[in-house]
Amino acid sequence: TIGTHLIKYDISNNTATSKVSIVHSNNTARYYTPAFEPSTDKVFTPLGQYVDIFDAATLAYSGSINMATPSGGNNNAAYIVIVNTDDDEVLIASKEGFTIFNPVTHAITGTGLFSSYSEITNGRYNSAEGKYYIGAAGSSPNSKPKIAVINASNNSLTSVEISESGGNNNNRTTGIALDTVRNFIWCMNDDRKIASLDCTDNSVTHYDTTFAGTNYAVMPYVLNDKLFIGSQVDNNSGKVYQLTTVINDG
Repeated sequence: TIGTHLIKYDISNNTATSKVSIVHSNNTARYYTPAFEPSTDKVFTPLGQYVDIFDAATLAYSGSINMATPSGGNNNAAYIVIVNTDDDEVLIASKEGFTIFNPVTHAITGTGLFSSYSEITNGRYNSAEGKYYIGAAGSSPNSKPKIAVINASNNSLTSVEISESGGNNNNRTTGIALDTVRNFIWCMNDDRKIASLDCTDNSVTHYDTTFAGTNYAVMPYVLNDKLFIGSQVDNNSGKVYQLTTVINDG
């Protein structure tokens, strides 16, 4: 999304091929990320109170989910959408909680509450574990980075703090990236160091590679064994880290 439009790109040549106006227009929609759901061939677009749904092939509008009604379950807003391709489900979350929907009928299949998050960033579904992972910030007084781990089989929630003993505590939130090769979630700890969460046991490892900056975002995908991190410092610069180097140096 850009502003109040959903834009379709041809990634082979990085060209915009079509765009459509978002039905429930939201000037802050650029902060929310659409997600493609393959079983329905639809794009789910979170907009706060609403999730607008579009046909991926034509960008035709096909309906909305109103998160502020009882159909929204325990989550009254939409900030991120995560697609579960194993069970053909869609998880929609805000900092208050999450609701899992059937993407065809929009029937609720699960809900849960977040009790100590001041914000959330992005999320991924890990098929190897059957779990959803969401980057978050803890609420005061323990305002440290956290990762929410939601088990897709029973919707149980585990909150993992990404903090390092003796750290400077100059970072309170983290984005996440799924590494399917190592079965890791890569993230940022409370000292702006790169960290990893082992998805097999939720153990956290901290590395010496430090990202100096503020207002950064961990891109959700690991590509060619590289981790991508963007920042608002240095003219909105981005950095790319070779993960074998991060591990060896750490």
